[in-house]
Amino acid sequence: MFSKTRLIIAGVIVLLLVVVFDQIRRQPGPDEEMQNDATQSIVVDKKTQQHAVKEWKEFHAPLGAFQVLLPALPQHAQESVALPSGRGLITYEMYLAQDGDGSAYMISLVQYPQGFDTSNARELLQGVKQEMVQANPKNILKEDRSGQFQLYPALDFLIENNGIYIRSTCFLAGKTLYVLTMIDSSLSSLPPRFEKFAQSFKIGDGN
Repeated sequence: MFSKTRLIIAGVIVLLLVVVFDQIRRQPGPDEEMQNDATQSIVVDKKTQQHAVKEWKEFHAPLGAFQVLLPALPQHAQESVALPSGRGLITYEMYLAQDGDGSAYMISLVQYPQGFDTSNARELLQGVKQEMVQANPKNILKEDRSGQFQLYPALDFLIENNGIYIRSTCFLAGKTLYVLTMIDSSLSSLPPRFEKFAQSFKIGDGN
């Protein structure tokens, strides 16, 4: 059986590596560790203020597929996979963007052919979640909630991997599966930033 999320999982792995590398790169050296708590608080506050004033830019995907606010222009990858018995192609697309503080954002699209059965949306979304959780033995499912995203059936879930958090919303619109994902090392800052990211997402006329 084909994987529903092969490119999505690859993207999550890439983002995990990006965030982990950024954390390592930001580790203080021996001299920096000697700073007192007051100095450290000033540095943290300054970083928070810089992030607050930073403007995200509206990104429009090619062919009017979608638009979304992102902190930087994303990188793009695409792959098409043939279904067995000549039942058509499944097209996977992935857009990756990273913020200056190491957090990362991903928009994934899985385009199913017209003959593919997407009538059981909830089962399809649960399958996506299971594949993402099982992609790494260190992944722990922390939250799992069914609902709607812009009137489409949706599933929200949160995965933890060694202190790094993966927040995703997946939903099905017609024959296209969308997965919005954010990865961050801070659980406290993740919800408002993911909400800003997800609420700005709009499906375009091209899909």
